[in-house]
Amino acid sequence: MRRKAFRLPGVGVAALVLLLSACGASAADGPGSSGLAIPNEVDASATTTSAVVNPPASGGERREMPLDAYLDVGGWRDPAELARQEEIINSRREELIAQCMRDLGFQYIPDTTRNRFGLSTDLPPPGTFPDDADWVAQYGYGVAAGMWVIRIFFNEEGGPNAEHLETLSDSEREAWQDALFGDFTPPFTGDFTQAQWREWMLTGRGCHGWASQTSQDESPALVKNTEEFEGLFEEVNRINAEFVLDPELIAANRDWASCLADAGFPGFTNQNEPRLQLQLEEADLQSEALFGDLANDKELQDILHAELREREIPLAVADLECRVATDFQNRIDSVRYQLELVFIENWLPELTLFRERVTELLAKQESNIG
Repeated sequence: MRRKAFRLPGVGVAALVLLLSACGASAADGPGSSGLAIPNEVDASATTTSAVVNPPASGGERREMPLDAYLDVGGWRDPAELARQEEIINSRREELIAQCMRDLGFQYIPDTTRNRFGLSTDLPPPGTFPDDADWVAQYGYGVAAGMWVIRIFFNEEGGPNAEHLETLSDSEREAWQDALFGDFTPPFTGDFTQAQWREWMLTGRGCHGWASQTSQDESPALVKNTEEFEGLFEEVNRINAEFVLDPELIAANRDWASCLADAGFPGFTNQNEPRLQLQLEEADLQSEALFGDLANDKELQDILHAELREREIPLAVADLECRVATDFQNRIDSVRYQLELVFIENWLPELTLFRERVTELLAKQESNIG
């Protein structure tokens, strides 16, 4: 059984990299991101697709920042905890789908192994990337090795409901699928707001859409995406933009770029650029492997990944050496630290409310699990 496909207009694998990389936790990019992003639907025509999470820029281990006490209550900088949150969301979504389908008179067995979203299980251990020289010498940024990749698994065939679907007539099967997935055509075109998307998921995308959105609304890891805290995180984004323009950060990037050019890698102006450039190349390869000319040529896929890896590792090693040589991380952390102290003074009530809301949902989540 192959279910209908829906893709966000103009969003392919490469574009999804740009959408989701903003969700990574990066000292250079600023606070406010758990690293967790849950797309409700991307493409049901493939078994898997992928996009890249933006890991922290560094060069000297990142120090704890003032906003961490408010925005990282759940410890989601730890990949293991982040993965745990994703599993909780997946399980809760399936539980809600089964409830919704049952209320509509349909049978549905929760499916936690397919049609699901989750981070790669090959995440580097905390503290190894990107500051451990041995790790970087082996994996570079982890791009060609497939680390820091979001994988989305789709239920094309099989699964716990396949046997039941085989017993249904064509009309019964279509009614079952309509109840589960609703309408794949959004009621809006062009740009749309988060509120429009949420409303469509809750009311127009069947049990799957309603359960996906509801499970995300319940998640402490995704409180930042709610309308209640939209103003707070708009301000977080504002100070991130202010941070990027700070003279000391500009000077740190300039010193790092000069060092990297001397090491044989000219042309970069920002410390995030080498990794992002490689991530975009990897995303293009993934896209071609899934939907393009490389789909049936595994040998060529392997050759192109090997070539990417050969370029990645020496660049990543030089990047690390230059970050250490220029004291990059300590310099940018000092700027960020002072910026965050001022931000907390101005936004303390909202930050406190955010922390309380996350703490409340964490306690409720643990109670439900227990």
